[in-house]
Order: sequence, then C-alpha cells, then structure tokens
Amino acid sequence: MRRLSQIAVLSGILAVVIMWGEFAASSPSFQTRSEPDTAASLKQADLAFCRAVQERGLEGWMSYFADDAVIGPADPPVRGKDAIRAFYSKVFARQNLDFQWIATTEEIFPAGDLGYTSGRAHMSFVESGQRKERTSRYVTVWQKQRDNSWKVVADFGSGGPASPGDQPVTCK
Repeated sequence: MRRLSQIAVLSGILAVVIMWGEFAASSPSFQTRSEPDTAASLKQADLAFCRAVQERGLEGWMSYFADDAVIGPADPPVRGKDAIRAFYSKVFARQNLDFQWIATTEEIFPAGDLGYTSGRAHMSFVESGQRKERTSRYVTVWQKQRDNSWKVVADFGSGGPASPGDQPVTCK
C-alpha cells in the first residue's frame, strides 16, 4: 500500500511537470521529444550532479540548484538556495552518508530549455550505531542556462526505509 501511495505522489508530480513543460512551450498540443544529443546532455547533467555529491557532499549538491529552486515533498515546499541548504544540511551531516541516484528517464520539453529526469535513489548512513538504508523515486526539473549548462529548478522525491530486494544504485 505504501508503494502505491509513493507511485501516486510521483505520478502527480510528473503530471505537474508535464503541464509546466506544456505551458513553457506555448504549444497547443504537448509532445515531449527525446533527441539523443539533447536528452543525453540532461542525463549527463544528472550524472554529474550525483558525482558532485559523491565528491563534495552538500557543496556538490548545492552547486546544481538554481537560486530560486524549490524542493519537496516538504509541506510547505522549501524555496530558494539558502532554505534548501538549511534543509539538507541535516541530511548531509549524517555519519557515513552514501547518497546516490540514477536517472531512468530523461526528457526535454519542446522549447528545449526545460526538461526532467526521474529515477531511483539510495541513501545509507549510520544513526545511533546502526546502519540505515532508504530508497526513493525522484523527479528533478532542469532549466537550461545561458551557458548551456543545466540547473535544478525543482526536485521532488518520495521514499522510505529500503524494502527487501531494493538494490543500491550507483553513479560512480
């Protein structure tokens, strides 16, 4: 039942992302496109984001967020880089933290300057002397910058304790 709730939440987030892309494209009909070079650049940005976290922790995480980014599923959502840093400083302070993810879907909206990645994430850490593991699904909305790099403008995840059979993911 919990897994169904997570899927429902992610489906709702994805619907919002798709509507956002449709609005941004100002197109009467919506179709995503996955041109190999464009989608590949977004997948590479997601992979580089994960690797930056492996190398630099919180600083690597923050380096990929736009100044006006929003994260969820906090209620209310966390908005702006300073608030995101404060929110995630507790996460990145965990002992022996290993936080990795891998995109399983990446799409660019028709205008070419907005897209999303979605996939699976895995986090492990030590708390009160015990190793804890969490798995999640995520949707990250990216916006192309003037220098053709991608920045995270919205990031949403849904997860919980790892279930039997959940496999760790890696971006190494």
